[in-house]
Amino acid sequence: MSEHFKSTEFTCKCGCGKSDPNLTLLDMLEKLRVKLGNNPIEIISGVRCSAHSVAVGGGSDDMHVKGGAADIRCKKPDGTFYTSETIAEKAEECGFRGIGLISDTNCHVDIRGLGVIPFKYDFWYGDERTGNNHIPSFKGMGERVVHNSDVSSTSITVTLRINGEEYSGIIDKI
Repeated sequence: MSEHFKSTEFTCKCGCGKSDPNLTLLDMLEKLRVKLGNNPIEIISGVRCSAHSVAVGGGSDDMHVKGGAADIRCKKPDGTFYTSETIAEKAEECGFRGIGLISDTNCHVDIRGLGVIPFKYDFWYGDERTGNNHIPSFKGMGERVVHNSDVSSTSITVTLRINGEEYSGIIDKI
């Protein structure tokens, strides 16, 4: 489906087989992966059928059901996980308009408000751990991101900073 994500990672966990993640979500997850130091993002929960979404505390027509959301976590090169605040901060930088802190390491991201999938609310930054649904920004909450150096010796990792924005990528041919 994209360079680092397969449709099977997004399949509903109830066993129904539903798996139709939106391509914009995949594109934004790829950008988020770069912001997180090119470290692999694990999809904890992707697409859900209505029944499963309700069973796990979501809505029958939420962004997971619409294929526009994922609950994720990201492992650092040392094997520990980034905090959900770090993931949220980088997701905000990527333009995600639905972001929620689920646990210390798990974060919800979705593409509401981007004109791709109609949804009743265009914006939501929240902390599901505390019920605070009115976080104005996650800027400054994250930790330092460590770039994954687990790439072949013929690849070069490049990070550019332009006007305060950071862009990273791997060059495998020069």
